[in-house]
Amino acid sequence: MNIFVREFGKTSKNEEIFVYTLKNDYMEVEILNYGGIIKKILVPDKKGNLENIVLSFDTLEEYEDDMEYVGATVGRVAGRIKKGELFIKDKKFLLEINDKNNCLHGGIDSLNKKKWIVTYEIREKELELKLDYTSPHLENKFPGEVKFTIKYILKENELFIDYSGIPDRETYINLTNHSYFNLSGNMKRDISKQKLTLNSKEYLEIDKEFLPKKKSSVIKTDFDLRNGRVLNKIFSSKEEQVLTAGKGIDHAFILSKEKKIDGILFDEISGRYLEFVTDQPTMVIYTGNYLKKTHTGICFEAQNYPDINNISPENMQIYTKNKIYIQKTKFIFHC
Repeated sequence: MNIFVREFGKTSKNEEIFVYTLKNDYMEVEILNYGGIIKKILVPDKKGNLENIVLSFDTLEEYEDDMEYVGATVGRVAGRIKKGELFIKDKKFLLEINDKNNCLHGGIDSLNKKKWIVTYEIREKELELKLDYTSPHLENKFPGEVKFTIKYILKENELFIDYSGIPDRETYINLTNHSYFNLSGNMKRDISKQKLTLNSKEYLEIDKEFLPKKKSSVIKTDFDLRNGRVLNKIFSSKEEQVLTAGKGIDHAFILSKEKKIDGILFDEISGRYLEFVTDQPTMVIYTGNYLKKTHTGICFEAQNYPDINNISPENMQIYTKNKIYIQKTKFIFHC
């Protein structure tokens, strides 16, 4: 069990970027100090073959040019904010518009494009990689200076992602990770034959700009994932919400929290399955409907309600230096 460091390259701003590999007897995780990006997750299949199960690029230049947030930490606020209008109590902040008429994933060159400061710790039973970045007041037009920390903790077959944000004044924060999972291993197949189970009874319908518009029941829809559904049954669906999302899923699901595990992704051919659990109220699921190679990965974006000012203002929390932002999500890998 150890943490290994190697050079990855220099950004267009001449920043040195490194790959940090967390390795134990079960699996390996590669993380960049650029964008807090998860570059690779290598886990065994049922025959013991160790393979990568997330979308990944070979070069730093590809990550700099990437517009799909591959593996990245996104924020300050994940998802879309309608018209870029963020309300903090009675104040309106006009954010950067980078997706049609809206602000997406924190705006242009947000947390996913920043260099983070790294420290790490090797403990008896776990490895911890800590990334820090201080976002100045009005960066991407968000209010407040915020000291962000990401902790990636690897313990046996579990990967923990812990976020915190300490602002110097009232602001709103909603981070997530944007890894595209594909349990086939080294992207040998797309995700269409993988089975998704999700403990959710309700989801948020979206409009043509992919903004949430209302809460709906999953019952008697192809989004009823409580007993598991092979993803190609959704991709071939003619339901209006599937088509609106680009023949797949691009929706927030409200987690029922009735079970210890919020969801499972299973690949029968490799024998791999992934469990996930979060302290967040929703899981935004995106099945890579607009990737260059469609449906090559699926994102599990644990977060608060997207576009929260408009869809669920009662669940919006304002963070201060005395009420800091904290989020915890865990992925458990099996074969």
